[in-house]
Amino acid sequence: MHFLILAITLAAPHNDRALYDRLSAQVEPAFDAKRNAFVEKGGSPSTPALELAIRRAAEDGGDAWRKRAVGTMAFTWTLFDSVGGGFVHQDKSANPAHPSFEKRADSNAQRLSDLLDMMEAGYGDPAKQRAAQVVDYFDRVLLDGRGGFMPSQVGDRFLLAEINGMALHAWLRWSAATGDLRKRDFALKSLDRVWEHCWDERFGMMRKGDFDVVISPPLLVDQVEFGRACVLSAQVMGRDVDRERAVQLGEVILGRFEDAKKGGGFYTKAVPDKDGATKKSGVDLAENARAARFLCELSTMTGEPKYRDAARRAWTVLGEKIAKESLGAAEWALAVRESFAPTTWAKAEWPEPQEKKPRARSVRFKARR
Repeated sequence: MHFLILAITLAAPHNDRALYDRLSAQVEPAFDAKRNAFVEKGGSPSTPALELAIRRAAEDGGDAWRKRAVGTMAFTWTLFDSVGGGFVHQDKSANPAHPSFEKRADSNAQRLSDLLDMMEAGYGDPAKQRAAQVVDYFDRVLLDGRGGFMPSQVGDRFLLAEINGMALHAWLRWSAATGDLRKRDFALKSLDRVWEHCWDERFGMMRKGDFDVVISPPLLVDQVEFGRACVLSAQVMGRDVDRERAVQLGEVILGRFEDAKKGGGFYTKAVPDKDGATKKSGVDLAENARAARFLCELSTMTGEPKYRDAARRAWTVLGEKIAKESLGAAEWALAVRESFAPTTWAKAEWPEPQEKKPRARSVRFKARR
């Protein structure tokens, strides 16, 4: 079963369309001709650049962006462990001379999203077959039966909002695309469990370790990634509670993370001072791009322009730094695109659950002696 992606073109104030084209042009020279892929430092494929290539190929109808997308996905697949399943994080992890179990949930969620993008863009059956293999790895290794996903195959088993937001975003898309009721129900259970575990009325999503001990100040990435999963679930599943949660997270970002003194942009973490105000904590460009994208998605879902306005403030204030980016401009291009050509997800149609047939009772007879 497939569900529709409805692209709605809006008026593009502040030259958003022109900015999108400029950012895309910044990304093009970052293509690694030797590897035939968009590759980050350290050998990890660039998910934002791959998604941008898929989007630009569909928009422009040209062959150059399509070849970049196919090449990057081919490189990405070289990092898949054909024996144990799952993607290693980067190419040095796949080197037999330096074996590693660095199979992170965020990397696998990003690459599952890449494969889903290729499926939906009509890149053929191999994308669906490979996506199913990644889903199987999640199911066997990273899934917590109580709800949610673990950060990695090894290491701490904490329930983190950032990791689960990314994984559940991809998991929901897969369940809706395939009509898998079991995976849908697990996604909903996981959204509820992670929210109950991490949400704090004062600070938003928090990171907690053993015995619910807080291990970090509130982080922007936790609000953003779980917020994106809530927006998607609200659209695909039609759950009011997910819509409400997405709005709450949007308000947390505007209220606690936005740098009002500089006129825009978002702090990496919201450390409260003695008066309850947020201390300055630095600004990360990639995290800001993800935040801007979430706020544009939230604005589309709610019809509230204030969230999109906050996103525009971010890329306006950070404009000089963004203009110096190459591969990093891809994340910003995707955020800007959401401001004038947002993607909304149609509510999924699910198959009727099959009634379980009663099991036949077996009758045992004792032999007479």
